[in-house]
Order: sequence, then C-alpha cells, then structure tokens
Amino acid sequence: MSETPSFARSPSFEEETPRNENPSTDKTGTPFFADYVMDLSEAHDLAETPDPTKPPLDVSNMSSSRIESIQVPSLGVALKRTVEESDDVSSEADSTSGNEPRSFNRISNFEMNLRHASPPPSVPRWPRDIPWAFAFLVFVPLSAVVPILDWRRNNVASPLEVHPLSTASLHALFWAGIAALILSRALYRTPGGGDGEDARHLLGAALTTAAPISVAINIALVLMVLYACPRARIGALVPLWYTVRDLYLFRRWRRRNQQSGAGSRQAFFQALTSMVLDILSRSLRRASFFRVLTLILGIQFGVLIVWRWALLASLHQPLHVILMVLIGFKWVTGTVARMLSLLASGGIMSWFAQQARLAHEYPSPSLDRESSDGTSEDIENDAMITEAYRTVDASVYQSVADMDDVLDDDYEMDDEEFLEAPSPRVDGRRESMQRAGVMNHSTVKSILHGGMTVSFGSVCQCGLLGGIAQFVWSQIRKIEFSRSLIQRHRNNGGQNGFRGMEVNGSYQSCGNRMYESALYLARSFVRRFSDLAMCHVALFYKSYQRAALDVATLVEESGVEPILHDDISTHMCACVGGAISGIIVIISGLLLLHQRKNFDPPISDAQVVTNMIAAFVFSYTMIFTVMEPLRASIKAVYVSFAQHPESLSRAFPIIYHRLHRLSSEHR
Repeated sequence: MSETPSFARSPSFEEETPRNENPSTDKTGTPFFADYVMDLSEAHDLAETPDPTKPPLDVSNMSSSRIESIQVPSLGVALKRTVEESDDVSSEADSTSGNEPRSFNRISNFEMNLRHASPPPSVPRWPRDIPWAFAFLVFVPLSAVVPILDWRRNNVASPLEVHPLSTASLHALFWAGIAALILSRALYRTPGGGDGEDARHLLGAALTTAAPISVAINIALVLMVLYACPRARIGALVPLWYTVRDLYLFRRWRRRNQQSGAGSRQAFFQALTSMVLDILSRSLRRASFFRVLTLILGIQFGVLIVWRWALLASLHQPLHVILMVLIGFKWVTGTVARMLSLLASGGIMSWFAQQARLAHEYPSPSLDRESSDGTSEDIENDAMITEAYRTVDASVYQSVADMDDVLDDDYEMDDEEFLEAPSPRVDGRRESMQRAGVMNHSTVKSILHGGMTVSFGSVCQCGLLGGIAQFVWSQIRKIEFSRSLIQRHRNNGGQNGFRGMEVNGSYQSCGNRMYESALYLARSFVRRFSDLAMCHVALFYKSYQRAALDVATLVEESGVEPILHDDISTHMCACVGGAISGIIVIISGLLLLHQRKNFDPPISDAQVVTNMIAAFVFSYTMIFTVMEPLRASIKAVYVSFAQHPESLSRAFPIIYHRLHRLSSEHR
C-alpha cells in the first residue's frame, strides 16, 4: 500500500520532529539554502558572503621549480549543461585533478520522477481516459432523454405548458445568462499590462465585497421563506446552510487576519486576481479567450435548459430516475465548466514555463536595473517582508518585471491569433520558443483542441469527481481541526484520577482503527481525483489520475499544502455566485408570490420554495461557470510556484515571498 498522503492532511496532525541544533541546516540535515532557487548574484543580495581568512604562505623554503608547479585555477565561464549531464554528479565528484570549469548544480528539495519535465513537442497519438469519455457519452444523454420520453408517453401536454415552475425557473435562467455575459466581459476583456491595471484592481476590490453581500442576501432568503411560505419552512435550510458556512469562514478570516494584519487575505486575493487576469490576457489572448468563453457559456445555457426540462419531467417519477437526472446534471455541467479550467490552467502553466525558459536563455535587463537602485533589495530583505505583508493595499503585489520584454502586445494581433499561427519575430525569441515547442501550448486553439480530443476523458473525469474531491478535502480539514480541539480540551482537563486506567479501551481502539481507515480512504480519494490535476493535464497531456498523483507529490514535497489551506479563492468565487444568484432568486420569488393566485389551482408554498431552489441552482451554476477560469488560474499559480518558483520570483516578487512564507511556516 502507498503511504498515507499528506495532500489532505491538517497541519495540526503532523508528527513533531526534534528541533535541529545546527541553525545552518534544516530538519533533514541539508544546508539552509537547499530549498531556494536562485543564482549567486541573488544569494549575495540576501547576505553578503565574508571573505575567508587566508593563511600566510611561507615561500622562503620553497624552490623556484616547486613554485612554478603550483596550479592556479582558471576563472573561465561554466558551460551550459543538459539535464542528463547535471544528474551525473558522481562522475564530477571523482574527477578533481583538473581545472576545467564546473557548472553549478541546482539543489532542490523535490527531485521527483515526473513523467514529463517539459511540455511534449506534439499531441499524443492516443487519447487519455477513454473509458471515462465513453461513459460520459453514453450516460449523460440517457439521463436527459429517458425521463423526458417517459413523461411524454404518459402525458399529452408538454411540461412547459402545465407546470407553473417552468416559466419562473426559465426567467431566472434567462437573467442569469445575461448576468454571466456581463460578468465575463468585465473579468476577461481587460487589456494586459499597465493599460488594464486600474480595471483589474477595481475588479478585485469588487469581488472582495461579494462575501458580505452574499451573507446579507442569504439571510434575506431565509426570512423570505419563513414569512412568505410558512407551510414550506424546511426550504429555508438551503440558504441557512450557506449563511452558516459564510459566517464560519468569516470567523476564520478574522482570526488569521489578527496575526498578519487586517484585511491581508482579501488584499492578497485581490492581488492574485489582478495577476492571473493579466497573465491570461497575454498567454491566451483576451479576444480569443473571450470568444471561446462566450461559446462555452452558450453551451452551458443550452445544457441547463435541457436538464431543467428533464428535471421537471422526473418530479413524479421513481427515485432512481430522479437520481439519474441529478447525476447527469452534475456531470455535464461540471464537464463544461472544467473545460474552462483546462484553458485557464494551461494558460497559466504555459506562461510560467515560458518565463522560466526565457529567463534562462535571455536574462531580463530590467530586473538588473531594479536591483541596482535598491527597490528589489527592500523586497528581498527578510526583515522588511513582514511589514510588506501587513500592508492592506494590493498594489504592493504588482509585478516588477517588464513583461513586454518577453511577450507581445495584446492589441492588433488579438483577432488574427485565433485564426492563424503567429508570425515569427525578427529578434529570434519567438523562433526559439517555437523550436522548443512552448508557444504551441500557450494558445486557446491548441489547448481547446487537446481538451476536445486527447484530454476529453480527463475533463469528463474531473467534471464528475473533481468537485467531490474538493468537498471531501475541505470536510477532512474541518473534522481534523475539530478533533484537535477536542483532544486539546481533554489534555487540559486532566483526568488524573484515572491515570494508568483504560475506560472502554477496546471500544476506543476499534473506533480509532475505523476512523483511521476511513480517513485513509478519503485521503487516497482526494489524492487521486484532485482538480489540481488539470494543470498537468493541460500542459503535459497526462491522464487525470496520473496528473493528480504527480501534482499531489509536488504539493507535498514543495510545501504548498499550507498555501492551499490558506486559500480563499474558491470561497470568494462561491460568494460571487451566491450573491448574484440570490438577487435573481429574490426577484423571481417576489414575482411568483405576486402572481401565485392567478393560477388555477393556486400555487402552494411548497411549489414556490421548489421554484426558488431550482432557480438558485440554475443561476448559481451559470455564474460559477464564469468564475471557474479565475479559480482555476489561482490554483495553477500555486502549482507553478512549486514547479517554477524562479519565474514567479522574478515577475511578482512580493507574491512569491508571501507564498514562500506560508509554505515555510508549516514545513
């Protein structure tokens, strides 16, 4: 059996290791600089290395021939070496007789045997996860067609004509589609670079205000159900659950903000939003990405119309038919949304891979100028990092690198890029990247083609199990946190009177074994089906479970798991969807309450509440589909931080240092 994964493990249950007495080494005995990826100039900027004390050389008793035989080491420039040459360290260690120049081998804390070290030069011949694609193409149409055909066989009229819920839910879905188009244009049509910096900053600030708005709207929905529909008060449990969840997360935010400054997590989310929108506009070309996004939103709208019809047709059918419709609805809507996740994750991952290659081949002179005037020295000074984190203004997280040095502008070539390949540039940088096969993976056309052909089965698998794995992981964290509080309370309570005695010891040991077994199965499920796998699926064309295992290993070895614990992007996107969907549901519910007496027979309270729940589900699905690229992009930044830390440190140093601090606190 594989070892217990720490990908879904709470920091409070990690085994304590003895403190290392040597401050210059870490827990494993490796040097303190083993986890850093930097060149010698950056290392000297952090801490100047003192000149070693040289002992005097007594040459009075040495002959001239012996002095001439002393070898003086040469100061030649080290030659670039390939990955295969740098891995053979033992051959270098044995040959110490010459003065040939040696290259500096990178010291890393995660030497993993990933399947691909760089993007493949061409699309694989055989598709991945073929059984999942076949199951999707068979089960999803049956889950929609079977209840509709069964209803039409037993009834003459259409459900669109007789059921009062149809018109109301259709109106809510229509307004949700308009809101989704407006929101998508506001988010993903901002120009890259400094021209769209103000717009992205305002968008990030507006998204952070969605959390309190969502709480207020959920409370209004609870009161509306309790007072307007007293005979269906059980329906108030749905908005009440969202209210309790948001308040619980607010409490966690406030507790953590007291440690790092008020509003720091919201400001960091605002900075991440601005960063990923800027990267997406450059890596995927905003016009091309917006066209594909609009097309996918139209497909999602059509899917919701069909499944609304299937859901209404299955209301008076057996339970297994309703369950089949719900599973098909979850699978198809999740798959459409995960296609956007594939596009966004591929754009972010390819951008950081491209930056890493360009930084190696063409060092940027702008970073050298910034380091000479002292601006970057304050950023990389460990004593000043804490104060920078306490600053609420998200502008401190903006990029210090001139991205126009390595990327094209995003204006005239927007429309042409989606139809034809980009033309080579005369400076040779574009030609070098095309030879390396990087630019082939950074366009919407290539990623979308891979998602519809080679990786379609992986997208279908993530659409069904990715969200479930995310939910299971969040519940594991809550359960282990509650268990740690109970254990701490028991330890503080004493129980000295029963020292040395076991009360119900056999029952407790059996319960602990069952708990550990269930926890192991849950962690294994999260490890194999995490939605973070879309990063490697988009860039490396891996199968879904293989990509999930590789990303889980990357997360464990690089210390990114505390960053995922501290992330609020999923909850913020859910708050945006809940706020907009709640407003639509309140409006449609008020209209239905006003017109309920016009129907013959009048609409009951249960039908009104059912309509509100259906309208909320449809609207929330539509809005969250728009937010899915933003959420997936932020998760891809975390994976890129583990895989390409030097690219993030050069382009966004403050964000890099904050992520590095979060990963180092629990390492």
